[in-house]
Amino acid sequence: VDFTAGAVDMISGKLKSFDNYQPSLIDGIIASTAIPIMMPISPIGGIPFYDGGLRDAAPLKNVIEKGADEIVIILCQSEQLSEKNFNTGKLMHLVSRIMEIVVNETVNNDIARMKDINCQVPKNSDIIKRGVHSGKKRIKFKIIRPPKELSVKIDKFNKADIEQMIEQGKITAQNSKWI
Repeated sequence: VDFTAGAVDMISGKLKSFDNYQPSLIDGIIASTAIPIMMPISPIGGIPFYDGGLRDAAPLKNVIEKGADEIVIILCQSEQLSEKNFNTGKLMHLVSRIMEIVVNETVNNDIARMKDINCQVPKNSDIIKRGVHSGKKRIKFKIIRPPKELSVKIDKFNKADIEQMIEQGKITAQNSKWI
């Protein structure tokens, strides 16, 4: 099974993909979780990296271009954001909320696009030869994401919170269906 995580090279501003064929995969995964401003920059080979969500929250394009036939999309964000009152005067709170909104919208749009393409391509996985979706094929995918927004704060959580989220993730994964 191939695995890909994305992180943004803060010098070039470009998204870099880290996959299971690279020795720096673990560093790439750590960098891909480094939320800007809220977490320290993650250096890889002397280059500073931050969360890939700055450029591409779910690197679907990358894995599709590599020829994936099946994709498991694992997300920490629920489909719908809940309303939040927060201190707009605190930079960390504001940045956190902005990132939540941007990442949520980007991921939801990417998934909607995949669903739309799958509705328009043959079920036999033939590649479309003409039209708007020329060169595309049906890709089976599964989305694993919390049914509701996680209540844990990024700057205030403990071991019990992590264990509870892992258990919820296992249940969500077991109940997810291929699309």
